[in-house]
Amino acid sequence: MSDPVLTHPSIPPSSNAGSDDALWCMHVTGMDDVHPAPDRATAQLWAAQWTIFWHRRNPVPHYHDPLMNFTVARWPWDAETHAASLAASIADNTFPVDPLAAHASTPSDQSAARAEGRREERQHILSEARRSLRLIRGCLECNADDERKWANTIRWLEALA
Repeated sequence: MSDPVLTHPSIPPSSNAGSDDALWCMHVTGMDDVHPAPDRATAQLWAAQWTIFWHRRNPVPHYHDPLMNFTVARWPWDAETHAASLAASIADNTFPVDPLAAHASTPSDQSAARAEGRREERQHILSEARRSLRLIRGCLECNADDERKWANTIRWLEALA
């Protein structure tokens, strides 16, 4: 059965399965670029990895960003050009860290990391507020109202931290 997300629409469903003699590539629409792959499974893996990587990198695309889709397609040229470009394509499309594995991490791991990041951010803000209070207390021209406001802010920040 055809995988509509990872298979280029120009490939008929009957030709997707079991054709080991076909040359495969990852087609990047938007850039209209093709990258030869050793086999169809590798092309599907690359397409999935690049899709995850691209959409995590640009979750809300800017209007000038290209619309990128990564699909599997048959190699459009001859076997010689496929073989000549294959080594460079493997080097260019092999991820040092699999973005699919990062995407599949459990939500609790992600939420714990976000909570830790927020806690560190609050600690940083609190330390900056304490530093500002020390500067205000050291200032000869400051008045008691400024000091009271900073002390209230620090108490509020400490309650958050």
